[in-house]
Amino acid sequence: MRAKLAQLQLKDYRYHEVHLISNETLMDDGDLPEVIEYIPDVEIRGQNFENGEFAVFLKTRIDDECVDNYDKSPYQINVEVSGLFKLPEIEDNEESELEWDNLKYLNAPAILYSLTREKVNQLTANSIYGPVILPSINFVETMESADSDKVDANNADK
Repeated sequence: MRAKLAQLQLKDYRYHEVHLISNETLMDDGDLPEVIEYIPDVEIRGQNFENGEFAVFLKTRIDDECVDNYDKSPYQINVEVSGLFKLPEIEDNEESELEWDNLKYLNAPAILYSLTREKVNQLTANSIYGPVILPSINFVETMESADSDKVDANNADK
């Protein structure tokens, strides 16, 4: 069976920052959980180009504030990756623009996050506290939460 290509295509990607520090103060801590539950902090930026091309920048951070079931993170991790994407030309109507925005602001970051997850797992695989498999992220809810935070911040000034 021949595969059908997706509308959104990743043309190129680059890692701008890959930073890992092991928290050596935890080495003697016998209470370290077998599984650490991480909730990463993500930052997403974008830039439009011509001909349906655009870039997305995804920065992912793990530190003490990102651990859900322990007071310290075994690792301090920062990864910033960018991707150059291409979408086909869209029709000039509201439905097409909404679909294009969803692909651009939800699917593109999800593609880059999968690259980040792999890189973090690869970096930590032979590290002192063992491999980290970052959890999957629901980018729809993440973006909705970010939008409501912006609204709340704007209302706080009034």
